[in-house]
Amino acid sequence: DAICGFIRDQNIEQIGVKQRAQKGQFAGGPITFKMEGLIQLNPHATTQLFSGPTIAAATRRHDFQVPDQLNRYQADAYLTACCAAVALNII
Repeated sequence: DAICGFIRDQNIEQIGVKQRAQKGQFAGGPITFKMEGLIQLNPHATTQLFSGPTIAAATRRHDFQVPDQLNRYQADAYLTACCAAVALNII
């Protein structure tokens, strides 16, 4: 209810999610799997998944630069948002 309420209250129409890594430093666990499912099932916005290679290609193609003030764990979310913006022809 909290996720759906936030999406509805903020008038979010599109959500971009980086696909969970199967292994490695930022591999997704069972909780992130559930969170991803809740986000995808919300009735207020459409969700699009982006793979790591897709995000990397968009970053190279459009020269996205992660702002210095972001923490390392926020960089992937930022680049995913940039990739989603390109996919939706927002930028």
